[in-house]
Formats: sequence, structure tokens, C-alpha cells
Amino acid sequence: MNVHARVLTIGQLAKAAGVTTPTIRYYEEIGLLPPAGRSAAGQRIYVETDLERLTFIRRCRDFGFSIDQVRVLEASLEAFAEQCDTICAGGPGRDCVVFATMAASEPCRRQ
Repeated sequence: MNVHARVLTIGQLAKAAGVTTPTIRYYEEIGLLPPAGRSAAGQRIYVETDLERLTFIRRCRDFGFSIDQVRVLEASLEAFAEQCDTICAGGPGRDCVVFATMAASEPCRRQ
């Protein structure tokens, strides 16, 4: 079975996420979005995970988060996910490091 990922141009990504193409380029430039893949002709190409990430960023901005706050939030969520994968995946919910870290007064730090 050959499964192909949905590939989007920058215009398609912008429309699907409800942002402008300059916004996408800017987010790539400042590191909120990873650099786009490129087609053989050099055109930016994106996949579904790029759409999910951009939609998340847009939603955060809609809620009033600054770009720096979005950056910190994404880093914290990535650290939570990494810790969960390595420490408590499959374990009891009450032992989950995500819940413990969220309850702590100090923000989660990447190790």
C-alpha cells in the first residue's frame, strides 16, 4: 500500500490556516515554523503537520498570546511530550510527569 502525505503550497497552507503568505514566511524566518521543504522547482511545500502547527500558532495569537509566549508555550509542550514519552508512557495517570509539572510552580524546562 502506497500512502502519500497531503502536500500544500504556501498559498494553500495560508488559506487552510487562515493566515497570509507573508505571515508564514515570517514565522519560518523567526523559527516558529520549521523551514519549508522545497519542490524540485524550488517552490515551498508543506505537509499536514505544518498546517496543524500553523493553526495552533494562529489560535494562540487569536487568544492574545505574543509571539514570544507562543514560542515558550510550544517549547513547554514539546518538553512535556518528551518527558511523557520517556518517563510515564503507559504508566498510571496519577504518576504522569505532565500533571506533576503543570501543578508545580516552576515552568517545565527542557533537559
